[in-house]
This record gives sequence, structure tokens and C-alpha cells, in this order.
Amino acid sequence: MRRAAGSRPDEQIIGANIDTVFIVVSLNEDWNLRRIERYLIAVQDGGARPVLLLTKADLCEEPERYVREARAIAPELPVFPISALQDLGRDALAPFLVPGATVGATGSSGVGKSTLLNWLAGESRQAVQGIREDDARGRHTTTHRELFVLPSGAVWLDTPGMRELQLWESEDGWQATFSDIEALAASCRFRDCRHEAEQGCAVREALSGGELDPARYANYRKTERELARLAQKERRAGKRVAKEAAARGGKPAAGGMKQKSMRVHEVED
Repeated sequence: MRRAAGSRPDEQIIGANIDTVFIVVSLNEDWNLRRIERYLIAVQDGGARPVLLLTKADLCEEPERYVREARAIAPELPVFPISALQDLGRDALAPFLVPGATVGATGSSGVGKSTLLNWLAGESRQAVQGIREDDARGRHTTTHRELFVLPSGAVWLDTPGMRELQLWESEDGWQATFSDIEALAASCRFRDCRHEAEQGCAVREALSGGELDPARYANYRKTERELARLAQKERRAGKRVAKEAAARGGKPAAGGMKQKSMRVHEVED
């Protein structure tokens, strides 16, 4: 889901009942580990299995370097360099594209999601465009969400490219994405350690000893604050809705049970 337009925090469905989400990232100047972490939070919170696809491997001299960098932030994450041009990586994706499986693809514009779909489908299903040469950013191609059935029998959910990814109620996904830091925090001497200047802070020791990447830790704290602000806004909005309903003599509508889905505040290109 994504956060809907307007002043009140709300969510909109991006995709539901998805088995695997391909996080598609191109091997060019747009490479950004912090953005990948945000995608991992959203995907894992939705209950889907994340798989990182590194497209345009034919244009990269050392794709394995990017594979190592990605696995450094998520050791158990499946990471595959692929190239539609060279037909590289097709066999690696086959286990995720079995009959009846639902697969989603998400990523920025220009990373090759439409090319990936056409390659796996064996025919042109979506129009494609090149990237801008000045900043390696994509030109917008896909404008809506659409389901496609692949020759393997899997169902493919194609989504528009995202230029900004804001999280939505992603506590479980956040903990899963930063499980290494959470494990360190559990080893701190004090249960309420803020990882600032406390004695016996395992997180600060890992940072000082080079075991924890400062940039990764900074994103951990940034997304933690972001989720806390969203939770606070939602609580305020809930109280406002309840107050308005009470003034009308009614009750706020019950939300009911929600199916697991990818939920973010998404700003599409």
C-alpha cells in the first residue's frame, strides 16, 4: 500500500497477496544501498519474499562488487545480476516464476522493469525507453499497475517507477531489514540504551570497531524516526476521526481484517 494524498495519513494498496517482490536496481550511477534498505523494509513488512535484481549487468565491468555490497546489508537476500540483452540470469529467476506464483516488480523509473517483463514474457508486453544520459535517471514508461501472465504460469504485477519511497506502518519490516543492528542493541548493557554515550553500548562498539557501517546505522535511525512520526500522525488522525464521529452521534467505521500487502507512501514518476 501507499500513503494517499491529503493531510491525513492514509494508505493505498500497491499490491496484495504477492509471493515474491523483485526489487529492480540498475548497475549505473543510480545505485543506492540506502534506497534498497527502504524497499526491503516495505517488502518484508508486507510478508512477501524480497529478491534483488541488478539489471543492465552487461554495462557493468564488475557486477559482483555490487552483489557483495548488497549482501553486506542483507546476507540472506537473493541477489542476481541480470541482462536481458545477453540473456543473463534467466535460470536464476525460474524458481520464483513457477505456475500460480504472483510476482511483483518495483523500483525507480529506468531501471529496466518493462524490459525485464518483455524478456521473461518472450514478447513485447510493455513499451520501453532509455535513461537520461546526464544523470542516469529513467524516463517514465509504465503509468499504471497491470497484471501479466508469463509463459511459466506465474502472474507478474508491473508497477510504475518510484522517485520517492516513504514507509507506512512498517515496524516488522524495519526490524527484519535491520536485524543485525537490533541484535547488537539487544546486547547493550542497558535495556533502554539510546546508543549515544552510554557505557556498554554494543552498537557504539560495533561502529568504533568498523563492524557496523555508519551509513547503514544512520539509515536505521532515520527510518526509525520516520516510522515513529507516522505512528504519531496516525494516532492523532484516529482521535480526530473518533471525535468527529462522536459529535455526529455515530461510531467510526471498523477497519476489519487487512490482508498482508506491500504498504508504502509512494510517489510515482
